Amino acid sequence: MAETVRNGVKAEKSKNSGTTDEGRAAIDRARLQEMERRVQELEQENAFLKKAAAFFAKKLP
Repeated sequence: MAETVRNGVKAEKSKNSGTTDEGRAAIDRARLQEMERRVQELEQENAFLKKAAAFFAKKLP
């Protein structure tokens, strides 16, 4: 009986902490989506900086 209660408590804790497979998958999807958004943002910033560098390189004598 104590083992059953322990297993139930362990399952509930893992469910609430995102350590179940479904919870981990949801967290991983959210992190992946955020990282993809950040990569896109950094690529846009990089492209802008390349254009700015080219612009200012033309201005030099």
